[in-house]
Amino acid sequence: RKSILAKKTLRYTSALLRPFLKRGASTPILANSFPKSGTHLLVQILEALPDVRDWANFIASTPSLTLKETKGSTSAKRLHNLGSGELVGSHLFYSEEIRAAIKERGILHYFIYRDPRDIVVSEVNYLTKMNRWHRLHKTFRGFENINDGYRYSIGGEPNQSKFYYPNIAERFARYEPWISDSSVVALKFEDLRGPEALIWLRHIVKTHWSASAKSYDLEAAVLKCSENINPERSHTFNKGTSGGWKDAFDDELKDLFKKVAGDLLIRMGYEKSHNW
Repeated sequence: RKSILAKKTLRYTSALLRPFLKRGASTPILANSFPKSGTHLLVQILEALPDVRDWANFIASTPSLTLKETKGSTSAKRLHNLGSGELVGSHLFYSEEIRAAIKERGILHYFIYRDPRDIVVSEVNYLTKMNRWHRLHKTFRGFENINDGYRYSIGGEPNQSKFYYPNIAERFARYEPWISDSSVVALKFEDLRGPEALIWLRHIVKTHWSASAKSYDLEAAVLKCSENINPERSHTFNKGTSGGWKDAFDDELKDLFKKVAGDLLIRMGYEKSHNW
């Protein structure tokens, strides 16, 4: 996954073979996330599970090259076509159509999310310095200073007819129902990188074990998943840490975030009030 070219080659090759890859009894797995919430961390954990096949497949409601919203029916079709035991990364909005496709295909759905303030910091770094193929790379590279990038990430693109990029609260709202959906294994990035990470890794393994066609050694699988975590293998690797927004945001940015998405932080449990 470190090489974008190798990843795309694997993705397109597996797409040609997918009618044959669908055979088998292993449960397909969806590693879903809000962008810059720890997608690659989750994929590294899940790809270490027994009988999981990672062909670098990825499904996005708004592909990064265009940021134009994909029809739900198109994403649903791709979900139906997943191979046996296939692991697919995704940034998929919540919709009843997508939810139904996941259920009908028998996909095990994991969703990871993160403090939206840290998402903003990570996103600005990623779109400014790392992904030159992203629709917003030139926009972020054009800002005079990093605070302009933070303001744009928080407030969104004013002209929504150009592409889909509303403010951070509206963007997250398209994913938020996954967190409370009983059919989804919802995970916080901070939990998977914190002192109780092994507890959450066991939870991930147990849910997969319960859905698996055959049993396996749970503790051995937990250890393998833990050992497979290596952030530097990700082409989006950035040495950001939880709470990095505290050093990045000045008072003006804090006030802007509170105005735009203060209530979101409270709903997600990251703050108890707007007094932070």
